[in-house]
Amino acid sequence: MPRFYLPQFLIPGQTYDLPPDILQHIKVLRLHPNESIALFDGEGNEWHASLIQQDKRSASVKILESLPTHTESPLKIHIAQGIARGEKMDFILQKATELGATALTPLTTQFCTVKIHSDRKAHKQDHWQKIIISASEQCGRATLMSLQAPQSLSDFLNLVGQRSDSPSLLKLILHPKDPEITLKTLPASLTHLILLIGPEGGLSPHELTLAEHAGFLRLSLGPRVLRTETAALAAISALQGVRGDF
Repeated sequence: MPRFYLPQFLIPGQTYDLPPDILQHIKVLRLHPNESIALFDGEGNEWHASLIQQDKRSASVKILESLPTHTESPLKIHIAQGIARGEKMDFILQKATELGATALTPLTTQFCTVKIHSDRKAHKQDHWQKIIISASEQCGRATLMSLQAPQSLSDFLNLVGQRSDSPSLLKLILHPKDPEITLKTLPASLTHLILLIGPEGGLSPHELTLAEHAGFLRLSLGPRVLRTETAALAAISALQGVRGDF
């Protein structure tokens, strides 16, 4: 059943007009009246609907029933990702959504080669948000991964450094050397973690020190150095395997 993101709460038995972006998808899929689709609001709610009218300029649906959703992991993973170049960042956002990450914050760091000018920030944010929506439609998530505004690593560390530590929250930095914690030693009470990953050039020694002062522990996934687009996905998968829903 085709799935579409519609950011509003829907009521069974009611009829709703669909926005132009969904209408375009319906045209591409060549759907016809009386065919079933699913709509979700990004807040965890999903509905079964029937397409009751569709032409070149408009489409409407009748909401038949709400659907149960069981696609969110019990492990809340917030990825703090050094901004990668071009399609690599798009790939990270898409796959992090599919793998069940809860939130992602794009970070500018010392070795980050991507510069987002102020007049392009809104465009870039919109582009990334569309990737998350598309990935959510495909993978069955009814809750959108939260996309934070791009910010500097120092600002991010200042913010998370103010959060009180608890057995349910762990702050980790992916690093192949001298790990302070491993997948085998993750606390059994872990329900929420923040995972810091550097860009293509990694994090500088100064940035590593700042992260450790903010309460981050070094986590190693093995002796090999992973590319930034590999690191995020390998880490999410491994963490979902030991404390999540894999």
